[in-house]
Amino acid sequence: MTITPGSILSKKVLTFIQSQTVITLCVCDNNVPYTAMCYYVYLPEENIIVFKSKQETTHMNVALKNSLIAGAVRQDKLLSTNVVGVQLTGMLLASNNNSLLSVATRKYYMKYPFAVAVSGNIWMIRPDTIKYTENKMGIMGKEEYRLITE
Repeated sequence: MTITPGSILSKKVLTFIQSQTVITLCVCDNNVPYTAMCYYVYLPEENIIVFKSKQETTHMNVALKNSLIAGAVRQDKLLSTNVVGVQLTGMLLASNNNSLLSVATRKYYMKYPFAVAVSGNIWMIRPDTIKYTENKMGIMGKEEYRLITE
């Protein structure tokens, strides 16, 4: 399914993404992969994933050199009979859009007020693909979206 800016993910997928808290980010530098887990918030109106991390971390150093990022979100509460998750690809956005960064920062701290006390920067990812997988008692369900941004 292809959606354009202003279109929305299915309610089920959107609800899942917004109700979870941790994204595993995947970056790659010279064919060496690296992952990191971060608290995140998804802003569907802007189609951005917002997270906080220190610029000097390995994953951010790599992401700043190669802005292509993959990620995965799994359900916060694991159930052996119901595996739900999202896989995505996207691009790290430059933080030179002050109005977007301001909105992203405000919404991130609304969801994670404790994060104000933690050092780091607010970063944004614009997903270009999202794949939702749900496996209930061995019955697989998948929804795939290719997000077009202009």
